[in-house]
Amino acid sequence: LKRKYPTSNIFQIPDYGVDYSAFENTGSRGPSTEGGLIATYAGGYYQNFRLDFLFEAISRFSKNRAPLDLTLFGDPPPSGLAAYPGISYQGKIAYWDLVKKYSNSHFLVMFTRSNPEDSATFYPSKFSELIASGRPILLIGNQRTPLFDEITLNRLGACAINETPKILRALNAIAEMISKNSYN
Repeated sequence: LKRKYPTSNIFQIPDYGVDYSAFENTGSRGPSTEGGLIATYAGGYYQNFRLDFLFEAISRFSKNRAPLDLTLFGDPPPSGLAAYPGISYQGKIAYWDLVKKYSNSHFLVMFTRSNPEDSATFYPSKFSELIASGRPILLIGNQRTPLFDEITLNRLGACAINETPKILRALNAIAEMISKNSYN
């Protein structure tokens, strides 16, 4: 994994020490999709994002395509979460429990950061962790970043600018990848 996705090729900084052994027995494919899709986001920093765009895209996807449940872990998100069915907040969680949640999810959500210093420390470890889990990644950001290209070129998931129609298009792309087992 480190040879295929060396952190230095993306950010020119060293690996931050993700414990890859935690993911060894979680499987490279997600669970059955018969009951819909399950997504997980862990990280917090909600003040940097317009989560309502993501929530609205998930609501539209659930109505038009298949039920989609998103669980948020980390810092408490902004109020208004209850208005969106299928989205829940579970608070902070231990790393080993988070690995189990990742392995039970069909795909994982990641947000880009607007602060370059924050990006330099957050991206390598979180990106490595999500790749290690063997699930597609939905990357959402306010602008294109190097990760957009890394994820799309290597078929690791789908990316979207933080707007509802674009996120919805990315959700449909991820659903197609999952149904065809066509992600790396």
